[in-house]
Amino acid sequence: MLEINNLYVSYEKRDILKNISFSLAKGETLSIIGPSGCGKSTLLLSIADLKNNKSGNILNKFKDTSLILQSNGLFPWKTIKENIQLGLLIRNTSKEDIEKYTKKIVKELNIEYILDKYPSEVSGGEKQRAAVARALVLNSELLLMDEPSSALDSINKENFQNLLCKIQKEYNMSYIIVTHNIEEAVILGKKIAIMIDGEIKEIINNPYYGQGEARKNYNFFDKCNEIRTILERLGDGTYDKI
Repeated sequence: MLEINNLYVSYEKRDILKNISFSLAKGETLSIIGPSGCGKSTLLLSIADLKNNKSGNILNKFKDTSLILQSNGLFPWKTIKENIQLGLLIRNTSKEDIEKYTKKIVKELNIEYILDKYPSEVSGGEKQRAAVARALVLNSELLLMDEPSSALDSINKENFQNLLCKIQKEYNMSYIIVTHNIEEAVILGKKIAIMIDGEIKEIINNPYYGQGEARKNYNFFDKCNEIRTILERLGDGTYDKI
């Protein structure tokens, strides 16, 4: 479980995050949506303990936490397989277990055919699946994802969203995803947090989590419009990310 209470992060005497409080239980997923510069990425980095100048409490009881960045974070001089296995090597995992864990996860994510390639030789969607595989082989219970599908075209974006929901249900893992995209927030978050100017203004329960087929449903778009209306009401009156 993750519990955050009264979190503040400052930079040059300016509060980037203000009074952030929420909790995330095992198996829950949270989409955080808001305009650029509102503090979404700073919040993820704070949860990952990669930010200084913070006050308040972050209690992370998840077994392991992995951070997946917008840039996917793959080392260009290592093959996809070497990237996936890096964390296990750092942990001094036995060679036999490394191969066992890798084989299972890459089969699940359908990336067996790119293992010997370098990141520059594969597509954006394949890179993101490799980044997810690197987290899953570590048996991470919490994934923190910063705009992981932003570089993907619309079809690969949907495929990535569907895959993420599938593995979340299979492994009962938890994740927090930062996104600008309202539709993505609705597909991927059991709860949706609206973030404006460093504050979480509202957290909304979402009945459409994981329902890829709902993209064609009028009720799904009603939920997207509800989120847009809240963003516009709490923000500057406009929100142009669909």
